[in-house]
Amino acid sequence: MRMTAAATAALVCALLVLRPAGVVGQSYPSYADYEAVTFLNTVDGMPLAARLALPAGEGPFPGMVLLSLAGVEEMIGRLTGLGWAVLLPERRGIATIEHLLRASFDDMANDVRAALRYLRSRPEIDAMTVGLVAQGGETMAGVLAAIESPTPAFVALLSTTGLPGDEAFRIEQRRIAEARSYDADALAALDDYVLRLSEIMMSEPSPGIRAFRTRALMAESDVVLPVNAAFPPNPEDQIRFFASTWWRDFFLFTPTDALARMRSPIIVILGMDDPLLPYEAHLPAIELGLAEASTEDVTVCLLPGRVQHTLSPITSAILEDWLGERVVPSGFRARPGNRPAACTNPPEG
Repeated sequence: MRMTAAATAALVCALLVLRPAGVVGQSYPSYADYEAVTFLNTVDGMPLAARLALPAGEGPFPGMVLLSLAGVEEMIGRLTGLGWAVLLPERRGIATIEHLLRASFDDMANDVRAALRYLRSRPEIDAMTVGLVAQGGETMAGVLAAIESPTPAFVALLSTTGLPGDEAFRIEQRRIAEARSYDADALAALDDYVLRLSEIMMSEPSPGIRAFRTRALMAESDVVLPVNAAFPPNPEDQIRFFASTWWRDFFLFTPTDALARMRSPIIVILGMDDPLLPYEAHLPAIELGLAEASTEDVTVCLLPGRVQHTLSPITSAILEDWLGERVVPSGFRARPGNRPAACTNPPEG
């Protein structure tokens, strides 16, 4: 039965019971165990590369495209041990950052669609049982790819954002600054600076004018953004980043709109202790989007610890339970109202 909007569209669960982690006797794959493959984004002609891990046997196997920049060998080892084929694409820009900065979110979504199309074309794969798993920053392109036909058999989003990009960026910058003991005045100045930067990114369609206005903002302000892995410390390189197509699309991206168009069975897994992705800020927005989605098979799992940038055995176990309830000999079957065995309702408060 589909849950009503009043009860929220997602089933929120806290991990209270763990099943044994890992596949007994399963050795995790090394790079030598993957098949290196290439395929094409037919929309803009971008050649793309990926690694394909196949389970033992003849197939046809259920398959998934796994989008993640974190270490995933352990998760892939568990999944192939359970009979899943896993395609791990390389994100454009992984070798040359300019390819990423010039890409729009539509370009990135088309890359994901190309990966799904390639995996469905493989003779070892059951084309009707190919889904999508995306983690962290890769979930944005994943969501956009998943709402277009043909939709994936299922979608799993690990540490996805629920807030618009500009707001998510503001929260991230504030969290980093607080962790570095900024005083109240410095935090207020940072908030104002990020708001002004966001206004430039979102209101100005010209990359050249965005660069000009960003340079002027930096010249008139003493604020320096807390350096993290998302962008370089050099001011001129930051200007180039923030003037790029990718960053503007990120600031304009509204996840709730995309989630509301979801038609595939979906599970969202969030960590209670992801420092830059506070679930209390993102979870209500995720629920709001999923409340409008066409799919009746929606699960949201809230786990202790981190999920972003750390694909733990706990996360793998939740995903395996959820998939195991839905994969049947005839393909993938949605199970409205079902949830992983390792998840249960959260305690009061």
